[in-house]
Amino acid sequence: MTGETLDLFGAAAPPAEDQAERLREARDKGIRRAKEHAERVVEGWSEGALAMLRRYVAEVGQPFTTLALREWAAARGFDSVSGWAWGSVIVRAVKLGIIERAGAVNVGSATSHLKLSPLWRSVQ
Repeated sequence: MTGETLDLFGAAAPPAEDQAERLREARDKGIRRAKEHAERVVEGWSEGALAMLRRYVAEVGQPFTTLALREWAAARGFDSVSGWAWGSVIVRAVKLGIIERAGAVNVGSATSHLKLSPLWRSVQ
C-alpha cells in the first residue's frame, strides 16, 4: 500500500489540490511537447488537424472520442504523426468553442485496455 486513500470500491481518492496542480502541469507539458514534435515532423500539422476536426464535426455530427477522430482523419490520408499530438487540437477546439465535453466512454483499442476516454460533441 502506498499510503493513498481508497474509496469504497478500492479506487484511489482524488489527489490533493497541490498534487492535482502538478499533474495538470505535467499533462499540459506533455500536450505541448507532442504538438511541438508534430510541427517539427509536418509543418502546419496543428492547423491541418484542426481543419480535420472541423470537417469531422460537420460531416459526422455526433459525439466522438479522440480515437474515432484520429481514425477518421487517417482514413482520409491525414498523417497523425503522433496520437498524443491530438490532445492539443482537442484543447484548442474546446477553447475556440467548437466542441465541448459530453461525458466519457470506455475505449476498446489495443492500447487503451477499456480505459475511460472523453466524449466530445459539437457546440456549433
